[in-house]
Amino acid sequence: MSGADSGVRAPEVSASTLVLLVAAMCVVHIVSQFLRNSVGVIAPDLAHDLGLNAVQLGFLSSVFFLGFAGAQIPRGVAIDRWGPRLAMTVSMGVTVAGILMFAVSTTPTMLTLARILTGLGCASFFMGPLTIYSRWFPPERFSTLAGIQLGFSGLGVLAATAPLAYSTAAIGWRESFYGVAGIAALIGLFTYIVARDDPPGKENLHKPETLRESFRGLAEVVKVRSFVPVFAMQFMGYATFLTLFGLWAGPYLAHVYGYDLARRGRFCSCWR
Repeated sequence: MSGADSGVRAPEVSASTLVLLVAAMCVVHIVSQFLRNSVGVIAPDLAHDLGLNAVQLGFLSSVFFLGFAGAQIPRGVAIDRWGPRLAMTVSMGVTVAGILMFAVSTTPTMLTLARILTGLGCASFFMGPLTIYSRWFPPERFSTLAGIQLGFSGLGVLAATAPLAYSTAAIGWRESFYGVAGIAALIGLFTYIVARDDPPGKENLHKPETLRESFRGLAEVVKVRSFVPVFAMQFMGYATFLTLFGLWAGPYLAHVYGYDLARRGRFCSCWR
């Protein structure tokens, strides 16, 4: 007998619980946005300290996204099978490990591996929250919540400009990333405490997909007529933004205009 037939109603969820849930989902995505953009402003400092050339800097910026993209489908299977809360918690642990490895790196290889590790860790910080929204809220609220998520995540991009520059100028980029690791760990703990895969009284009856079924579903998505133009717009627009803001701007301002770290941070912050 179902809950409706038996007269048993699922407990109502308070507004404060929903606000905390959405807040946790937003701050976890802020971490991802910060890390993907964190090389640009401090790139000249990394090059100076570790002897990186232009090719190595470019590769260092891009490998984050290689790790991020490569983890999407297996991470989606993990979210589907074990739930977004556990997937995001484990992912945050991987992310913190990557940040710490970045902070202690003494060679270009270590920096590259650290960036790959953070990319792997951040792979669930957008799809995990979207999965939770789909389970907690009615379908007509989904686009609004996704918009809120993306809007607040822009704070991570801003944090990678002037705040990171000021911190690096004051205490160094290594110490700054130690601090980032501590903040990320606290955000992971907050998310674990606040987040739940499903609202109280509602059981998720969805059958987990296999990896093969996930690839089959990806093929179905590609067949949708609107996929190609949306993909093209995202590919061109976001790739250009990340190339300029996530890597090129910092070295350009330093080498061409002689901007110091603080001025680079302020300029990129205003630009964003």
